[in-house]
Amino acid sequence: MVEVRFPSELGMEKCVMDIVGTVAHCLGFPNGRVADLKMAVGEACLNAMEHGNQFDRRRRVIVRLSAKRNGLEVSVTDSGQGGWDKVINTPPPDLQAKLSGESSLRGWGMFLIRHLVDEVEFLKSSSGGHQLRMMVYRQPGQEEQEHVRGTIRHDKTNPGSDRP
Repeated sequence: MVEVRFPSELGMEKCVMDIVGTVAHCLGFPNGRVADLKMAVGEACLNAMEHGNQFDRRRRVIVRLSAKRNGLEVSVTDSGQGGWDKVINTPPPDLQAKLSGESSLRGWGMFLIRHLVDEVEFLKSSSGGHQLRMMVYRQPGQEEQEHVRGTIRHDKTNPGSDRP
């Protein structure tokens, strides 16, 4: 596992994106998947800094990378009490409204994250803070699979629930 902690200030997400890209390359991810992962992690870090920690430099964002058999799990955690709810519940962006100026150009983060990674989970901590967990497989759609009694078992809604 790799863990990176950084203050909530713009530009730090770029450093984390480079670290994530290096780890993914070392794990044998193809270049396209590395680019997807870096973009998703950058967006998640920006959301954690802005919406979770309200850009309070004293509050840290924690990014954890855990190698799995077929992929990489990444969690981005903030320590704030901020307004993630509006980010998580944002409807897909209306491209025409954004291009015509009827809608703000902001609001693409969660849309991008959901389309760049294979699994996304949002968690609120009882002690405050939020965590966005993302799973990316080396190849899109290459879910974790377990060989159990000669068959392949997979539970996408609860990874690991059917493991012996």
